[in-house]
Amino acid sequence: MFRTRVVLVAASLLLVARTAGGQLPTGGVKTDSWKITLTAPDEPGEPFILEGRILSLPDSLPVRNASLFLYQQDASGVYSATGWQHPRIAGTLRTNFVGGFRVRTVFPGRSEGVPHVHFVLTPTAGQRNLGTLAFCRLRGAGSDTVLAHLSQMLELPTNDHWAYVDRDADGVLHANARLYVHKSGGY
Repeated sequence: MFRTRVVLVAASLLLVARTAGGQLPTGGVKTDSWKITLTAPDEPGEPFILEGRILSLPDSLPVRNASLFLYQQDASGVYSATGWQHPRIAGTLRTNFVGGFRVRTVFPGRSEGVPHVHFVLTPTAGQRNLGTLAFCRLRGAGSDTVLAHLSQMLELPTNDHWAYVDRDADGVLHANARLYVHKSGGY
């Protein structure tokens, strides 16, 4: 568990260092909608839906019309042939009236430890919040091989950097996340 946290922290610090100079990973699709599909239907891997809301602190009000850029590894754990700076699976959306978003993709691989997605949240002009959302499971995996690779946590370490993954009624992997942004500009 400690090694996983170190890897996630290192990856996040690398992202912050890279983006501090104004560079962000490039690629992917862009939409003004609150819903986005990052992968083609024939993309290898388990279909995955990530839904969530962006909320402000301290009042937990929805952050409407915020830009949310997400990028991730493919199912085998690779960002792209040229590395994480140019991820193949990436895209930008805008949150809806209640701060909501929905992303259809494939479940990310685990070459960096815990399966996760990176995000850059821009709630207002000039404000940029960087983060990593990691995935775990609440229940035992049973015979589900994908869920068996996820850490089981009865309680999330933090509510805004972790999300539980489970199968929905259609058998698709699904996670619901809340991301918080401080009104003062910090994440």
